[in-house]
Amino acid sequence: MIIIKGVYVLKDNSYTAYDLLKSNRNIKLIHIVAYICNFIMAIIVIFTVILMGLIVFIFVFNMLSITLTGTWGIFCILKLKKEQNISKARTILYILLQFIFCIDVISAVLLAIKYKKLSQF
Repeated sequence: MIIIKGVYVLKDNSYTAYDLLKSNRNIKLIHIVAYICNFIMAIIVIFTVILMGLIVFIFVFNMLSITLTGTWGIFCILKLKKEQNISKARTILYILLQFIFCIDVISAVLLAIKYKKLSQF
């Protein structure tokens, strides 16, 4: 579903790159709470031998959330590339940063701030 929506927003001109970057930033910021909850759950599971099987579930959940939000981040960055003349190297760097744990949040926030400054001129 994310891929279908991503292809749609790339072709639709009613969404600007800044709108998509803001949505990506907001999604990533909401994930901070999820990361904290997952960390707390992992600590509890580590100290409880009976619940050790939940570590796999927690890991899969984290990887799935990073993959899904990273996919949306890719479409946001491709829309930015389509609207602005950012280099191919920066595009690849931003895309790779969308899939690195914790760096994805920082990248999304900085990218939204940087593009906001560029869009004001």
